[in-house]
Amino acid sequence: MDKPAIAVTHRSTPTLAKKSDQPVGKVVGVHYGCGVEIKEEDGTLHRIHLGGIGCTESDNTFGKHVRRSLAAMVFTKQVRVKKMGAEPDGKPSWEVFDPDNSSVNAAMVRGGLAMALDPRFTEMEEMARRERQGMWADLPAPRR
Repeated sequence: MDKPAIAVTHRSTPTLAKKSDQPVGKVVGVHYGCGVEIKEEDGTLHRIHLGGIGCTESDNTFGKHVRRSLAAMVFTKQVRVKKMGAEPDGKPSWEVFDPDNSSVNAAMVRGGLAMALDPRFTEMEEMARRERQGMWADLPAPRR
C-alpha cells in the first residue's frame, strides 16, 4: 500500500490569521521538525510552531526522522491548536492536539523526538531519557 505523500514546506516566518487563538483544521504540511501547517474548513492556512519543545533541524538524519515521525502523528488529520505564548524571538508558540485530544508536543518529547523547553514537558523528557527513546538511545548507561 502506498504511503501518502508528505507536504514539506521550508522554514519561513510563521503566520496565523488573527481570527482565533484555538484554530481547528486538517494538517496539510509538516515543516522542519517542530512545525505544521493546518487548513481550517474555510480555507484559512496557519503555520504553527509547536511550542515548549526543541527539535533538531531536518537537514540531518535524525532531523528527517523527527519530521517523518511528526507527519505520521498528524499529517492529514484534524487537529486543534491552543496558543501557549511566545518564543524568545517573539513568534507565537502553540500546543497541538490530535484527534484523541492528546498533546502532540508532549508525544514528541515522550518519544525522544524533541527536548523539553517548557516545564510541563520535563517529566516526559526524563522518562524518554531513562527509557533511551529517540535521541536519547545512544547515551551511555547511567552510573550507579
